[in-house]
Amino acid sequence: MATMKSVLTDSMNKIEVVEVERPVPGPKDALVRIRACGTCGTDTFFVQTGGTPYNNPDGTVVPLPLGHEPAGEVVEIGAEVTELKVGDRVVMDPQAAPSGIIGCGGSLGGMNEYLLIEDAVPGESVAVFPDEWPFDVAALNEPMAVARHAVNRSEACPSDKVVVFGADPSAWGHHLARAARRTARRGRHHPRAGRPHWPSAPTRSSTPPPRTSQHP
Repeated sequence: MATMKSVLTDSMNKIEVVEVERPVPGPKDALVRIRACGTCGTDTFFVQTGGTPYNNPDGTVVPLPLGHEPAGEVVEIGAEVTELKVGDRVVMDPQAAPSGIIGCGGSLGGMNEYLLIEDAVPGESVAVFPDEWPFDVAALNEPMAVARHAVNRSEACPSDKVVVFGADPSAWGHHLARAARRTARRGRHHPRAGRPHWPSAPTRSSTPPPRTSQHP
């Protein structure tokens, strides 16, 4: 049986690196070697609580694999996967996994050596990115998508003035997305910083345009 290393938490303020069975892709799946994975505030919360949101009714804790911001390269594909090939550099939609959200309560986590992409379909569960993009940059796809989705839902107009709370990647993603919408003035406010900082002008970004989606 082939194994791999996996990062998980199963008690408060404790992180473990354990050996687990390496997934075997089914006919519609792809196996990805993880090359980078971001650490989110959600991961920090899970470590602090020991994964307690996913406790069993009998009080035992479910070991929680961490990481929902991964990027990697395809190393195996199932017989029915036609739109991916070995060597493709990919990011994943953590919410598309049938077995549960990747790194957020599901049985799979992005802080593994390998990650199984169930029902691997580009544009749905996975997306291919260009070879020239570093893996650590591609892993920012997930927080940037969160930011863009929030901006889309806000329906901000070019003349609006907005404040973004926080200084994490998602907050900066808000600034990039709002720059694309050319809102009049954007400020960021970090709770620990004391006062807002107002960027003097929008900046250019190499962030690609988002793919169309059924989500607003």
